Amino acid sequence: MGTEDELGEIFSAFFLCFSIIVFCGVLVFGYQLQTITTFRQQVNYQIERKGGLTPEAVSELKEYSEEHFHGWYTVESTRLNEKVTFGEVVDYTIKATYPITFLPDSVDIKLGVMGQAPSQVR
Repeated sequence: MGTEDELGEIFSAFFLCFSIIVFCGVLVFGYQLQTITTFRQQVNYQIERKGGLTPEAVSELKEYSEEHFHGWYTVESTRLNEKVTFGEVVDYTIKATYPITFLPDSVDIKLGVMGQAPSQVR
């Protein structure tokens, strides 16, 4: 009877540790997912202030992604590296690549979020 109790306690301890690791991983992934909103605001700002996804705007977005988000985000658009006229809407897709931080040698999760913003440059 004593051996069964010890095995049950060992199993419970391993299960508790595993549960804590999974919970922490889910929290970290949730944080990573919510950061796309901040990057999306930056993309909209660049489109509005630079007159579209101009080479300068794309360069600044790449820098911003590297500096603040470990390079998780890139922007794709049919209007990439183009200046557009005032009021014209630029459609874009943010490609996100999130590493799974709590598992070694795991695959990355890739997401795409669509957005649009008008140019505010006259």
